[in-house]
Amino acid sequence: MHKGAPMIAEAFDWQHPDYERVYSQRAERLAHIRANPEMLPALRAHYAVNVADFLSDWGSTFDPRNPERGLPSTVPFILFDRQRELIAWLLELWRDQKHGMVEKSRDMGASWIVMGFVCTMSLFNQGLAFGIGSRKEELVDRSGDPSCLFWKGRHFMQGLPPEFLQGWSITKHSADRRLVFPMTGSIITGEAGDGIGRGGRASMYFIDESAHLERPALIDASLSATTNCRIDISTPAGRSNSFAERRFSGRHPVFTMSWRQDPRKSLEWYARMKQMLAPDVLAAEVDLDYSASVTGLLIRQEWVRSAIGAAQRLGITVSGAWRAALDVADEGRDDCALAIRHGIELKYLDSWSGKDSNIYESTVRAISICDVYRIRELMYDSDGLGSACRGDIASINEARAAAGKYPIADEAFRGSGSVPDPDGELVPSRLNRDFFSNRKALSWWHIARRFEATHRAITQQISVRDADLLISIDPNLPQLEQFIAELCQPTYIINSAGKVVINKQPEGTKSPNLADSAMMLYAPREGDHSAGYFGALLEAPAGAANDEPAPTGIVIPGKADCCVASIACSEDTIAVVYIAWCGLVLMDSPFVVVDWSVEEIGGQFSTLIPRVLARLRELAIETNSAPGIAILIDGGGLGMQVYSDASSSVDEVHLLDPYISDLDLTARAVAASAHVLRGKVKVSIGAAEKTATLKAATKNWLAPILNFSARSPESAGPLLAPLSNLVLDIFVDDKRTLAPKRRA
Repeated sequence: MHKGAPMIAEAFDWQHPDYERVYSQRAERLAHIRANPEMLPALRAHYAVNVADFLSDWGSTFDPRNPERGLPSTVPFILFDRQRELIAWLLELWRDQKHGMVEKSRDMGASWIVMGFVCTMSLFNQGLAFGIGSRKEELVDRSGDPSCLFWKGRHFMQGLPPEFLQGWSITKHSADRRLVFPMTGSIITGEAGDGIGRGGRASMYFIDESAHLERPALIDASLSATTNCRIDISTPAGRSNSFAERRFSGRHPVFTMSWRQDPRKSLEWYARMKQMLAPDVLAAEVDLDYSASVTGLLIRQEWVRSAIGAAQRLGITVSGAWRAALDVADEGRDDCALAIRHGIELKYLDSWSGKDSNIYESTVRAISICDVYRIRELMYDSDGLGSACRGDIASINEARAAAGKYPIADEAFRGSGSVPDPDGELVPSRLNRDFFSNRKALSWWHIARRFEATHRAITQQISVRDADLLISIDPNLPQLEQFIAELCQPTYIINSAGKVVINKQPEGTKSPNLADSAMMLYAPREGDHSAGYFGALLEAPAGAANDEPAPTGIVIPGKADCCVASIACSEDTIAVVYIAWCGLVLMDSPFVVVDWSVEEIGGQFSTLIPRVLARLRELAIETNSAPGIAILIDGGGLGMQVYSDASSSVDEVHLLDPYISDLDLTARAVAASAHVLRGKVKVSIGAAEKTATLKAATKNWLAPILNFSARSPESAGPLLAPLSNLVLDIFVDDKRTLAPKRRA
């Protein structure tokens, strides 16, 4: 056994983890230590300065999602490279007495790293004091809650062999927001909210989810006298917060943990996140985009229109319960609204003014409509004026009983109340109680995801796994356009606590009563866990051929060897196709069409190369391929003039190989189609969904050639030439270079 080296094997299959092998190795090594106890002092000395080794050798972590994948909840804490680098960076800051910032994608294991780090340092180093802070007490420590930081610390300690605990006991040395280590005199304490930093001096102080602190100025003042090594850890939440200001101030070292550095995650994982999360949330919490707006449109109009008649278009037989929801209004400019659904389909929608009327009369009207549809339960908005509905329904039921009619059950919807299924995850890796400010926020988010999922099922022709989580709208509903407008009115923000807050009535708008009634109607109920993963809702079509691009496109590569733009110019049209290619080393790697543009030449001719070069550099940064960029120009049409003008000043410009430029369009299409049909060419999601206007026609100019057809290349549109140029220029040459190629 090597002293000073990690005991765990370096090679580990993160996609198919073999934890039994790891536990077996640990058991053998522990037996060896117990047979040779004289090793312990040297091992403890090693682990005192090599924290990452200790975590990987003996630590354990906990993930309640593992059983869904056939794995145990508690697994060995095996660090991947970026996690090891984080620990080394933390040790360096501690020794140098510097502050630092950790920006991270969601679910990178940062909280476990922090707790494992401070526990290990406290076990093997004398007289240290660590502070742990977060915006709420329940995020720091709460009995039995695995999401709490101190629960993670206790779980880590309890999983260690007694040889390293040196008498540490959870019953003797653990209390609320406190872990003590009498063998070394070290201590870990926790604080929350405005009290962060007031508990005394600390060797290091960690603040979790720092971007979501409510009053960071108070904490800054407290910590300034508490520690010389403050570590702020967070996912981005825009630029209007203390974390972002500190991160971009240039005063502190910044450590970045991107999902692309996590071997457990893949492009398929990112594609699922893109399906599940709103664009703003994806940009901030996955892609670490500080520029992503914290406000945004909740439901897009194209999603709603896709839901009109969706059940019939998707071949779904509508079934399930009939339910009704009433949004109540008193006298004034707002209306009452009633919505009725059968299963996933919205079957009835109506609104009426409450002017010169009262809530009782509106409730009678709603119940009379329920009678027509034989509905025996009415949900109503119990916030504000709607709270009177309960008494009104009771009075109405007395009259119904006297007339021999069945009673109508009432169900209150209190939007300001707590979220249903608080420990569920409508958004992956975020507990409902931590992500939504109230029931209204969760319910609006839920119906938005229904519309988005339905839109994807309709437009991308994806097979539906669970139709009950879609939404369909009867196309014959009255007030349909008003309903669509109201659905697209609410916006959301992520508040300072990191929770979704809905603004359903932006300034100058009326209350969206029709949309409110539908939102309540489709809202998850108490005890209803169906609000969970929308990621399991849709799946790729069974039996899809591997030799043709998926209609929905694929995710842009996170790492590419180069980005190339191909330009073809006719007498009146400029067409450009951009690709990211990973094939300089991986000979069989496909290239991905990541963007394209098509336009009339007009007055844009002189700015063509600068615009293409600027876009190419953006894509190179996005795919981590800079400075591997090149521009290929087809010499046909006006192409030679473009090349002559640009080649003297732009090094990245190359003329298309004469072997290809001598081929006519049909020959290029025939030759290129073979590569496409073998799966060597893919199209990104963004490129597949993009539209552009050319000669007054707006459409997706790439669509006709997603599945290359050599039979009628002239009908494929202006992008066929530059796309086939790219295919041939890369795949015909076995040398895999970006330099101009020569052929006899």
